[in-house]
Amino acid sequence: MPKFTADLLFPVASPPIERGVVEIDEEGYVLSLMAPGDRGYSTVGARYLQGWIVPGWINAHCHLELAGLKGKIEENTGINGFIDSLNALRPQQGDEQAIREADAQMWAEGVMAVVDISNTTDSFGIKRQSAIEYYTLVERFGFRPEVAEASYSQGVRVLEALRADGLQGNISLHAPYSSSVPLMESVKAHIEAEGGLWSLHFLESESERELFEHQRGELFERLQNWGFKPEEQLRGVRSVMDYMQQAIPRSGTLLLVHNTHISEAELSLLRPEHERLFFCICPEANRFIEAQLPPLDLLSSKPFQLCLGTDSLASARHLSMLENLKMLQTAFPAIPFETMLCWATLNGARLLGRENKLGALAVGMRPGLVHIQHVDNSSKKILPNAVACRIA
Repeated sequence: MPKFTADLLFPVASPPIERGVVEIDEEGYVLSLMAPGDRGYSTVGARYLQGWIVPGWINAHCHLELAGLKGKIEENTGINGFIDSLNALRPQQGDEQAIREADAQMWAEGVMAVVDISNTTDSFGIKRQSAIEYYTLVERFGFRPEVAEASYSQGVRVLEALRADGLQGNISLHAPYSSSVPLMESVKAHIEAEGGLWSLHFLESESERELFEHQRGELFERLQNWGFKPEEQLRGVRSVMDYMQQAIPRSGTLLLVHNTHISEAELSLLRPEHERLFFCICPEANRFIEAQLPPLDLLSSKPFQLCLGTDSLASARHLSMLENLKMLQTAFPAIPFETMLCWATLNGARLLGRENKLGALAVGMRPGLVHIQHVDNSSKKILPNAVACRIA
């Protein structure tokens, strides 16, 4: 049976183990996890890997179908510039070879599961063949109330195609500013009837708050140019949190993505949902689009669970969980690596209800094993040239 030892093993659900030994069976299930001094501990027959061994990653937010847009959108244009570019390039999405390569690269780096956003069926064939476990959110948007029924119905058709392919998933919304109240109500009713996971791109830019609270700003002007009518779209909604309090279903798990401009006041209003609410941060994409990271010191001090995602190759250079961790470590050096690793592994598994199998090294689980090279063992920091690769 495969057996590995390294300078440090990170079980995630328990403290790191110096010179720990992990043994797995041929299918990847953990048979034993031992520390020096444990009865039966032995490195005989174990493959030593310089660096660290961690569980496989859980990518909590991705847009696999946009893989073909890599390198085609300019950085730091803000959310409005990004929307412009993405809309212009939408016809080029669905590049099958690019999607296949992105899936393969995530697997090679050690990704075990992905919460993926789909607007079309373009990625379904590759997901069906992939070794990665995908949970697909069929994303709906439409800020004009008169298109709500058509948008929702199209989402149902895509969801039916997804499930016909034997894949897991649900219907979700894009963002408060892009989803009319009638569309939000349809998606909410669906979640309340079926349960499951639901997500929303949330406060990715300050202009989202300006739109709801003051009916001004770049996002407001853009929507106006597209025929936006506040009295129809907002229907008395005076803040992003007004929208959220209407939108949150009574059942299901909630995932708020990006949260780049979230405030203490908004977090306080979300506190009652903390047991089923997860925040996903996508640092590379936040830097790419808005040149800003979310307030992690604020988010990580609350009773909420944080997850890590990569967003898309339209908004990032790669779909690397390790590169996103490097960025966070540089920007927030006071946050321990073990804490951030939990966001990238176990919390993502909890989001999916898969914490009995994924996200941690423990006997009986099948988390995947990732080897991280080029690290500082004394400070437990990953170095700028660190690389991650799957070993199981």
